[in-house]
Parts: sequence; C-alpha cells; structure tokens
Amino acid sequence: MTRDFILTAARYLNKSDWKMALKTLFEIPALKKLPEYFDGSLQKNLSAEFQKSALSAFLDRTAKQYKSFSLSTLSEMFESDKKDIVRFLSKKILNN
Repeated sequence: MTRDFILTAARYLNKSDWKMALKTLFEIPALKKLPEYFDGSLQKNLSAEFQKSALSAFLDRTAKQYKSFSLSTLSEMFESDKKDIVRFLSKKILNN
C-alpha cells in the first residue's frame, strides 16, 4: 500500500507536479505519525526537495523544445525565489 503512494508520487514528480506528489506522499499513514510531520519540518524539507526535483525533471524533459526559459515563469511554476532558481540552474549547468 505504501509502495503505491510512493509510485504515484514519483509519477507526479516526473510530470513536474510537485504539489500533487507531496499531497500523495502525505497520504501515507506512517508519515502522519512522525513527530516531524506535526511540527511542519517534514513538509518544509520535502517541499523544497520536491520543488528542485520537479524543476530538474521539467528542464530535462523540455530542454530540447525551448531555446530559453523565463526566470519569472519558472519561479511561479515552482513557487521559488528567482535567486534560488538561478542558483539551481547554475549548479545544473556546471554539472552537465
């Protein structure tokens, strides 16, 4: 049962839908019992990582279709600061 939640969340994340991926992941009953779930740190940390992973998946999937990306659009899509987007893109460019 937990495996189904994780696979569904991974599919959403692969489609760059990080919000639905998080929502699906937080439906796992065992996660709701963790102390980190109650104080909000689990949601905060996973949200940041899912945003990065969704951004990476989006860029990998669409890089061949576009010549450039708008920082404003990426910032809105992934609900991150432009500064964080630039930092992520810089690392990705250096690594690839």
